[in-house]
Amino acid sequence: MKVLFKNRQFILYLLLGISLVAIFYIITPSIQDIRSMDFSISAIDCLLAVFFCLLTLLFKAWVHVLILGKYRLPSITWLQAVAAYANSQVVRYIPGKVLGVISESIRMANVAKAAVIWEVNVTQYLITNIVSMLVLVILGICFLLDSPFAALPGMLLLYFAIPLLTNNTLAHVFNYVAGFFPITTVDSQGHSCKQAMIILLCLCVEWLFYFMVWYHLTGGESPFFLYIGWFYAAASWLALLVFVVPNGILVREAVFLWLGSLFGLPIGQLFFYSIVFRVLYIACDIIFYMIIELLAASRSCGKN
Repeated sequence: MKVLFKNRQFILYLLLGISLVAIFYIITPSIQDIRSMDFSISAIDCLLAVFFCLLTLLFKAWVHVLILGKYRLPSITWLQAVAAYANSQVVRYIPGKVLGVISESIRMANVAKAAVIWEVNVTQYLITNIVSMLVLVILGICFLLDSPFAALPGMLLLYFAIPLLTNNTLAHVFNYVAGFFPITTVDSQGHSCKQAMIILLCLCVEWLFYFMVWYHLTGGESPFFLYIGWFYAAASWLALLVFVVPNGILVREAVFLWLGSLFGLPIGQLFFYSIVFRVLYIACDIIFYMIIELLAASRSCGKN
């Protein structure tokens, strides 16, 4: 692990270089097709995609605050907690996920120890990605069997998995992960099954909004938006393995193009949507942060 962090810069540039070469290798045979394609998204679809993207970010922030609620902290408003989280999501684009968490720790220093912020982020990271894996598997089975009823067993598994994950059964895992950082473990009161179900509901609603974003980006082309949304989510999940790359930039796009091409999706459309979706989420992360900061500032001024 120490060697990995020591050579982080070299590994970062190596992965970015490999991803860039892979992208050019995949799109080169389709350059003429890409040039001849008419890529356009209506203004209404654009606005709706932004709207649903912002809702996705809102529910991600809500899950973060819900997990934060398991710790006994001094009084803190919902807006303060969300503002700190939104700021960390913007910071992660420049130096990466680790400094994003450090940024949140600094913002929350007066109400929570750094250990709490680290553990909350690790908890959310694990739960979100385990649920993502389950959702991807469930949807993959539905695509293969061409039947929505195939999702029922998977949804039941999802229903029972989250209470297990959000209680203390993973406490040892969290403490093990925390051992990689210069922090101490903290005691927490755990979540009730009701709180765990609320977290599950938020995570499921996130996925609904996520696919609504793809629905409007693709002009409501069904079932294309489901397939392309699935491939992008799968690429995002795989890109998480490359944690040294800030937000998986280029790596996610390369995997997305590769996965989509394996299943015969048009390379030109894959390339276009990979760029649009990346730009959309970066812009929405910034917009969401600005909205929350403005709301927090206006509320503070109102009290004064």
